[in-house]
Amino acid sequence: MDLDDGSRLEKLAFAELVAAFESRLRRLGPDHPDTLAMQYRVILEQPGVNAWSTSVVTALEELATAQERVLGPHHPSTLATLAQLWPGKTPSEQAALDHRIRRGWAQLLAERDPQFLEQALLAVAAIYETERPEQACQLREQAIDVRARVAAELSDRLGPVHPETVHSRVAHANLYAAFDAARSQEATRMIEQIVADHQRILGMNHPRTLHANVELARHYGWSDPRCLALSESLIDRLYAAAEPNYDDIKYIRHLLAAHHARTEGTNAIHAFHARYPVPDDADDHVLPGTPDYSTIDDDL
Repeated sequence: MDLDDGSRLEKLAFAELVAAFESRLRRLGPDHPDTLAMQYRVILEQPGVNAWSTSVVTALEELATAQERVLGPHHPSTLATLAQLWPGKTPSEQAALDHRIRRGWAQLLAERDPQFLEQALLAVAAIYETERPEQACQLREQAIDVRARVAAELSDRLGPVHPETVHSRVAHANLYAAFDAARSQEATRMIEQIVADHQRILGMNHPRTLHANVELARHYGWSDPRCLALSESLIDRLYAAAEPNYDDIKYIRHLLAAHHARTEGTNAIHAFHARYPVPDDADDHVLPGTPDYSTIDDDL
C-alpha cells in the first residue's frame, strides 16, 4: 500500500467517524455523554491537522466547557480533555491548568471508584511524557499506588483469591513493572504470591488454582525456563480437572508442543500430540491418550 492509499484510507476512516458523530448528534443531542465522547475523537483524529492549531485548541476548549457543564468538572472525560490542552498553553496557563486538573484528581479519589483515578493519572502522564517526564513519572507512581490500594481493599473485603481481587492484584503487578524493567522481578513475585494464595486456600488442583498457574506461565514468557517447568507440571492436571479450562489447556499444550518441535524433532511432536490431543469443548471428559480423540494440531 503506497502513501496515497494510506492517506485515502485515513480520510475514509475519518469520514466514517464524523458520520457516527453526526448520527449521535441527531439521535441523542449535543449534551449526551456518547455524543461528547465521539466529539472528542473527531477533534483529535482529524487527518493532516496540527494538534495544536487554533481550530483544534478552540474545539477542545469548547468541548471541555460542555463536558464540565454536563459531566462535571471532575469527570475523567473532562479531565482528559483538559490534559490535551496542556502542551499548547503558556507556562502561566499550564500552571493554572495543572492546579485545575490536580484538584479534579483529588476529587475523583474522594468521590469515585479509584480505578477512574488510575486511568486519569495514566492518561495525563502520557500527555506529559515528552514535555515534563519527571511529572509523568510521578503521575504513574500515583496510579500504581491507587491500584495497590484497590487490590488491598478488595483483598480485605472479598478475600485474596476472589476473582475480582485477583484481577486487581494482577493489574497492580503488571502496572508496577510496565514503566520500569528493573521492577519485573518484584512484579513476578507478586504473581507468584497470587498462585501461592490459591494453593493455600483452594488446593493444588482447584480449577482457579490451575488457571492462576497458567497465568503465571504466561507472565514468565515462553523463553523463561520457569515457564517450561511450570507447564510440564500443569498439563496432566489441566486435562484431569473436573471442570477443564480449554483455553488454558490449549495455551499450555501449544507452548509444550512448540518446545518439543524445537528440541526433539518430528517423532517427539507426534507422540506429544497423540498423548495430549486438541481439546474439544463438545466433550468435557476426554482424557489424554483417548484413541477416538483427534490428534490434529490446529494450534500450530
